[in-house]
Amino acid sequence: MNNLIDAIFAATDEGILSLAAIRDTTGQPVDFQIVHLNQGACRLLKRPADQLQWHRLATGGHSLCQPEVAARLLRVIRSGNRDQFEIGSGGRDLRLSATRFGDLQRFPLEWDHLVIPFERETL
Repeated sequence: MNNLIDAIFAATDEGILSLAAIRDTTGQPVDFQIVHLNQGACRLLKRPADQLQWHRLATGGHSLCQPEVAARLLRVIRSGNRDQFEIGSGGRDLRLSATRFGDLQRFPLEWDHLVIPFERETL
């Protein structure tokens, strides 16, 4: 499965990453951890992969760590609905699309992941 994900992520120059939801003791999603990413994501977030992969968004350090971004991503996890939005990042805008995936019937809480393709907004 990881080889397939790596191949898909490598097939685009745009940024793409997957996030795993981190839940509190009551089962509520509270944060996200970057699980997979491509070089486009590193370039757009201006960080090397080792400073992004396996790190939580709440630790800060890049544009996806903004509180309003976390709020939008948490809504996607809770509702299951896709969301598209733009964020400011270093004097430019990034266009993001967040989609929840996983087997929601068999693992409604344990398998919460988001896939986020994003690109630089062009004028």
